[in-house]
Amino acid sequence: MIDILVRYSELGLKSRPVRRYMEQLLRRNIIRNLTKLGIADSQISCKKPQGRLIFSLALEKPQLTEELVNSILFVFSHLVAGISSISLIKKTSSHFSDIKSLALEQAATNLSPGSSFAVRARRVGSHSYTSRDVERELGAEILDLLQEKLAISVDLENPDYTLFIEIRDNRAYIFDQKISGIGGLPQGTQGKIFSVLRGSLADVIAGFLICKRGTFTTPVVFSLAQSDIYKNNIDAIDEHLAFFEKFQPKKKHYYYQVDFLPIIETVGLEQLTCSICDEICLEIINRIRDEEEIAGVSLGNAEKTLLYRIPKSSMIKDDSFIPIYYPLIAIAPDDIKHPCHNLSHRFCLESCPGYTNQKKEGIKPLPNETIQEIVAKADYRLITSRLS
Repeated sequence: MIDILVRYSELGLKSRPVRRYMEQLLRRNIIRNLTKLGIADSQISCKKPQGRLIFSLALEKPQLTEELVNSILFVFSHLVAGISSISLIKKTSSHFSDIKSLALEQAATNLSPGSSFAVRARRVGSHSYTSRDVERELGAEILDLLQEKLAISVDLENPDYTLFIEIRDNRAYIFDQKISGIGGLPQGTQGKIFSVLRGSLADVIAGFLICKRGTFTTPVVFSLAQSDIYKNNIDAIDEHLAFFEKFQPKKKHYYYQVDFLPIIETVGLEQLTCSICDEICLEIINRIRDEEEIAGVSLGNAEKTLLYRIPKSSMIKDDSFIPIYYPLIAIAPDDIKHPCHNLSHRFCLESCPGYTNQKKEGIKPLPNETIQEIVAKADYRLITSRLS
């Protein structure tokens, strides 16, 4: 059996009805992503004490392996939007004797020789003891039990080891680790977005960040088959699609695929710029969006490219055009926290002639009529992903 305490932050600021609705979506999203690991719905249960979710997974050996535990923790910490942090917990009653017994067992197992420690307690509800009582008495018990054996000491300012006790009404939860989540809002609370995927890491990170704000994303893939003028981006896009299939708690995964090579050949590598590329991608998406209700489209960019690109699409006044989001526009690359570090990437930026051309003087933007002609000939199709 595994018990996991889930904390959320932004969700907790909502009104009670909205918070209850978002908690239900968060619970659903977690369960859907856990089932992708081969865990059955019947093995997952969830309780909702105020401000928390507590998941219990009925897993026993041989199913319960270290690899599976690490995968479960990765799902909670990296693949579910709306979670601020999680902890693997031990549960007991709120009777002080039960808390003391389990806390001493946890400390004896995990404290290292010569280390310093502290006890932090938090309570919700009415009890015969205060949080300070728990910290003081448990700290003294641990010190008496283990000081001679492990040469441990108390350090309330900067301890090597912290034992957390969270007491809520008639239950107590004991843990010694907090694992950060990705934050944001649960997916499904803010509608659907198209995400442009061209093989660049910037595009996939932009899609991830827009999902973190509570949206579901439908990838629109601009694929480049191998040719004499350009290397393909198929492998990178396959990785990016697989990431979104893991990340998004959807029952059906699908995406739109656009054959991008004829478009680039029509424009010509010598005339291709970031602005033109964005413009064409957005015009094609504006055609595709007639097939489903979409709230906007995300595009990846880096600060370097943004200095040189002034896409006409960003200044379109036509009310029929969907909103365009650049989630990376004001974030320094080193400040972006995302689970996409190991993904491969091709196309765009330094590896793309369009990025180099964008900085050249004398390359004029394509007339709108030319763009419309290119878009009218674009070939796209709906593809159901392999995990559906």
